[in-house]
Order: sequence, then structure tokens, then C-alpha cells
Amino acid sequence: MLQTKDYVIISASDSKHAWYLVNALYSFRKIYANPPEIIIYDLGLNNNQVSEINNLGVKVRPLEHNCKHYFKNWTWKLDIIKKVDSEIVLYMDLPNFVILRKLDRFINLIKKNGYFFVTTGHKLGQQVPYQYWDLFNLDQNRFCDKLAFGAGLMGFNKSHPSYKGLLFGNELCLKGYNLGKSRDELNPRFSPELFRDCELFRADQTIINMSMRKFLGDELKIYNGKFIYAYDGNFSSDYGRKIHLDNQYLQYARRTYGSLVYLKFSDSKNIRIFLSKINFKLNALARYLIIKKIFPIQKKIIKEIKKFYQEFVYIYKYKKVMHIGKSRWIDFFVKSRSYPSSNYTKFGQEIIIFELIENYLDLGEKLSIIEVGCFMPIQNNISYFFEKYLNCDVIAVDLNIDLKNLWDQKRPKTTFLNFLISDKDGDEIVKIFDINSKYGCLSSAMNSSIHNSKIATIPKKIITRRIKRLSINTLMDLYKNQSNQILIIDTEGYEEKIIKSFDFSLFKPKILIIDNSNDEYSFGSNKLRDFLILKGYNFIVRFRNMHDIFLREDLLNDR
Repeated sequence: MLQTKDYVIISASDSKHAWYLVNALYSFRKIYANPPEIIIYDLGLNNNQVSEINNLGVKVRPLEHNCKHYFKNWTWKLDIIKKVDSEIVLYMDLPNFVILRKLDRFINLIKKNGYFFVTTGHKLGQQVPYQYWDLFNLDQNRFCDKLAFGAGLMGFNKSHPSYKGLLFGNELCLKGYNLGKSRDELNPRFSPELFRDCELFRADQTIINMSMRKFLGDELKIYNGKFIYAYDGNFSSDYGRKIHLDNQYLQYARRTYGSLVYLKFSDSKNIRIFLSKINFKLNALARYLIIKKIFPIQKKIIKEIKKFYQEFVYIYKYKKVMHIGKSRWIDFFVKSRSYPSSNYTKFGQEIIIFELIENYLDLGEKLSIIEVGCFMPIQNNISYFFEKYLNCDVIAVDLNIDLKNLWDQKRPKTTFLNFLISDKDGDEIVKIFDINSKYGCLSSAMNSSIHNSKIATIPKKIITRRIKRLSINTLMDLYKNQSNQILIIDTEGYEEKIIKSFDFSLFKPKILIIDNSNDEYSFGSNKLRDFLILKGYNFIVRFRNMHDIFLREDLLNDR
């Protein structure tokens, strides 16, 4: 059996989270007859809260520092592990947890390995800015797919080499490398003035992960998150779901009213603490009812009203456009047809496009297709049908270099180009998903406007990479001699930027097929359509929730 004095558990809290912390401390008293030594660092507790914590036999220590951003982005976290005078240290975000059983296993793993980390289910490449690979002198290709661990539960043996990694990371945090946010940062209120070019910058967590990889490399051991039961069923992580499994030691309890079962009123030292606890529990209950019950209903009603209004506007403006898709009530007011049956694409786009080609283009002239954002060479690919049956020339462009071998094997006649297409030449950082995953087709520029709603959960295999960027005009200039031309653009959020930079005085594709689905209600951007209409194109077909098809105006007038 472990002696409780040969290690220490540390955490920190401000007044806002203090009663969650006290709730966690009560859970220790329930599990342990002789609780381990626990030290809490003061991030802004009031006197009553400090008194209550002390009453539970837990020490509260002040924080001394000379760092201007010490209380931003968890700069203090690695520093308090350094400050505490114990060789074996288990850090826990205690306001986020209650314990379900003794934590002896965690301590034994720290003693055995020299450290203890638990994965969040994310990959390192998701949360590391491109420049940080050089900062830590780490090979991005070697480590980007490695698991990342959470900074809310971690242990260190200060005599182990991993502690050097903590000290290194602590110095970087004190210098400000943990500051900033990315587009999908979970806490955008922190350091909004600093943008970090990665999928999900995690402040201190990003720094400590990179520091551990720097000092331990491939030898770093990270344990499965099933150690922890996620009380909140919506918590997007690798944590467990069924409560009280044999290997579950903690309950993730942050911001959940139902988890406050250990917060006792009877032990309150005075009426102020008693009333403060009651007030906190009532507020927690109110937050639970508002967030879990009222907000979802309210949001759903508002969304349906807005969608209904948008549909009326949409019908009035584009009643002459052919709408392709499943039957809906608006079909009574617009020209419509169901998705054509196809062996080549999921929704039969090539059949509709072929009808346009037969009616408006000269089939005696060589047809060429430039497909920007081509993704897979065969499966659900629009240009494949035309290359196979019309022997047309195809230029396929995609930012994912992993696709090149597939295109070379499956479509040897096609010219495949690995570029990001945008409004200007240069370099750009892109996020690359595994091409075999359900989100493989959503690889895109880091700053693209693709909606988060397209990605229900963050894919586990994602990397960031700097690649060559070509402007759409540079690309078109390479193939300017192709007069019988179709241009397809599907770039996950960059379509409008590309189209608005397009030089229509020099390049005049006969048919434009544009992915136009990046809006809340899947009606697409009217601004994009209006812009193309002004440039001499007729909006003639809408594939519901997906593509707009435009025909050059002079071709329509000739018929």
C-alpha cells in the first residue's frame, strides 16, 4: 500500500470554480480513510473558500511570480509543479473531477515510468503551430500523428528525464509561447490578439506535449483516456462512457450539476459558507436547466423560422433555376427534378452536365476540364465520366499530396497538380485529413471558411503542412489555349475568394461548376451567384446543398 506522504497531489482554483474544487475534495474524503496530501494554489479564492478548503485538511498556497501573463492561458500550471517541494507530483484540474476510487495506480505509474499522461484522443499535429516544430527541433512528419495527452491530469517524478521536459516547457510558457488561439480553440477569450496557425492550439497543453516529445521522443508512453468516465455525454474525447468500469478512477465533472453530489452543507463552518454553497448549487442547477433544456429548444425554433424565411427568399430569386434533389415543399414553386441515377457520382452530377454539353457546347472540338479540389480519381468524381466517354483532357488539382499516387495509377491520362488554389501565388499552411477517413475530402487551407458543422468530431489523423499556392489566374494561364473548357471548383471554403479574383477578361470557361454550400442553411452564397451573373454567366442548375452550375451567357443566347 502506498504511503500518502511519499507523493503530493496539486491543483489550483479561482473563486469561480472553488465549490467544484470543494466537491472534488469531499470525494477524496469518501474514498480515502487517510486522504493523500493535497496542495491548492490560489488563483483568486476568497477568504470563505480558503477557510472551507483548509477545514478539509488541504493546504492553500499563494502564488508568487514576476510574469505579466502568469494568469493567462494556464501559464502558472507547469510552474506550480516546479514550485512544489515533493519528488512525486500528480497534477489534477480538481475542479473538473471527482474521484471514483483510490489513485494508487496513477502514483505507481509515475514511479515506474517517471511520469503519467492520459490521451485526449487528439493527434499532436492538430494542436501544434507550424513554426513550433522548428522551435522544438522536432520532425513534423515523424511526430504529427502521435497521440497528444491532456494537461489536466499528469504526473512527474522529478528525478526522471521527463522533468527536464517540464522545466523546458515551463520556461517557454513564461516567455509567452503558450499564448494565443487558433480558429477552433476551445477558449478563444484567451489572448485573442495572437493567432496560432494550427487546427486546435491548446496553450500549455501544446507546449508540454512538444516538450515531452523533445526529451522522450518515441519512447513517451501515453495511457488511454478510458481511465476517466465522462459525465457529460457530449464531451468529445477519448474518455469512457459507461460509469464504474473497473479501470475508471475519475469522473469528468466540469460544469455538470449532477456531479455536485459530494458538496455538503452540513460541514459549513459559518452561515456565509452555508449560504454560498446553496447559492452555488442553485446557480449550477439553473445553468444546467438553461443550457441542457431551454437553449436547445429555443435555438431549434429560431433556426427553423430563419430557414423558412430563407427558403421563401431563395424561391423568389431563383424560381427559373433547375433544382436537383430530393422532393421538398419548395418544388411546387420552382423547376425541379430528382437526383439522376448514376454509376459514377453519388448524385448524378455528370448526367446533368452532359445534357448541358450536348445542348450548348461544340462536341466537335476537344473538351477540357480543370477540376480544382478533385479528391479521389474514380469514386464520386465528376470528370472521370467525361474522360472515359468523351476522351476529354483533364487537369486535376488538389492540395493533398497523398492523392498523387492514386491519380497516377487510376487516371494516368489526367494531369495531377499538387497545389492550393487561391487568389494569389505564394505558400500557405493547409490541414490534411487522412484520405481514407470520412472527412478526407475536407482537407483545406487553414484559414478557409469551411463550417465546423461539416465536421461532427475532430478527425484523429490530421496534419498541417506548408505547400505551394497558385492563384486561379496562374493556373488558368497554363491552359489558356483550351477554348472548349469546363471549370470545377470545390475547395472547402475558398470558392468565393477564387471566383472574385478570377480574371474574366482573359479566361472564359463555358461551364462553371462551383461548390456553394458553406452557409448555415445550405442554400449557398447569393453574393457568389450575383457576382458570376454580373460577369456574364447564367445560373441554370442547383444541386441541392452542393453545387451551382453556370453557363456562359453568350452560349445561352445563341440557342
